[in-house]
Amino acid sequence: MAQCGSKRPFVSVCMVVRDGERHVSRAIESVVNQQFSDVQLVLAVMDSRDQSRSICERAMERDIRIDMIESAEECYDAALDEALDAARGSYILFMEQDDWLAPGSLEALAQEVRAHDLELAVLSLSMDTPSPRDGVHSHVVHLEPRHTEGRDEFRDLVPGMLESGIMGSVRGKVFSADRIAELGLRFALAQEETIFLIRYIEDVQRAGAVLAALYHAAVRLANAVPGSLDAYMLCEREYAAYCELAQKWSRERDEHFMRAIHTRHLHRLIACIKDAYGIAGLSGIERTERVRDILEAPSTRDTVSALGKNGYGSHRDFGFMYAPIAQRNVPACYIGMCLDSFVKLPKLPFMHPVSRVAL
Repeated sequence: MAQCGSKRPFVSVCMVVRDGERHVSRAIESVVNQQFSDVQLVLAVMDSRDQSRSICERAMERDIRIDMIESAEECYDAALDEALDAARGSYILFMEQDDWLAPGSLEALAQEVRAHDLELAVLSLSMDTPSPRDGVHSHVVHLEPRHTEGRDEFRDLVPGMLESGIMGSVRGKVFSADRIAELGLRFALAQEETIFLIRYIEDVQRAGAVLAALYHAAVRLANAVPGSLDAYMLCEREYAAYCELAQKWSRERDEHFMRAIHTRHLHRLIACIKDAYGIAGLSGIERTERVRDILEAPSTRDTVSALGKNGYGSHRDFGFMYAPIAQRNVPACYIGMCLDSFVKLPKLPFMHPVSRVAL
């Protein structure tokens, strides 16, 4: 059931809700309680085992700006596409049910987007990690408040965005609805939100960071789908998409650009190797074969070779995993994984611990 309005709002916030009763009320309130009112909140509610649907229904009854879709989809990406189809805003902000917006974020966002006619706006990110000591540990990525006006200017900033983890998700970004429609972008087709993002930025010229807008992103210490057999294939698809993007932009010989791509790919490969040990029902032989396949893959060898130049591959950000991967040593990968866990290295394979990036 959805409520419809005639006026096109400035921004539509699209959110999929599933088994989210613990946090979804906070997410909803952080949107509708902003001083900025020119907003539509679209909730695509999937089949849930808790009170998520009732919470969303009550919220919709209280605020005409909230539209709710009862999604019959079993796939998160397809449900997110339903929310996107129902969005009426000029701009789109994708939000997860356990994330939230700081007060004043939408107003600051609207001012910057309108002032510079932005095609892509990046909010400041607070990466909120559960902590046994203080409840939540927050690491804020402060983005330099600047704006690009041409393709090359924007493309020069993408390596920094990759290195910082900014390019790892559609969260914390605002997209032009017209551009999404023009490109025919859909999450179910992309299958990976980074693929959606890569396709979107291919010809972007006007992008900007909005320092005063803060998006709180919940960091999950475990994968959304633990032990997923699809994780490695998605990793390979993303790597291929980034390499294709580098070729289209004539950046395949740009050392900084390619190093950023390989760095992200190695972080994801490490996550996939660790994930292989968590897949239920696999025998020891099957796990070994799966890890060996990852180590022997052409993309893995290309990445190891590229990062090995000038000693970059030994960087501490890769923990104890780079050497075993470079040596194609399956048993040592398991030992490296255990050592990483023992010393409690950050379990954020897609995030670099940086404090400032260019966009």
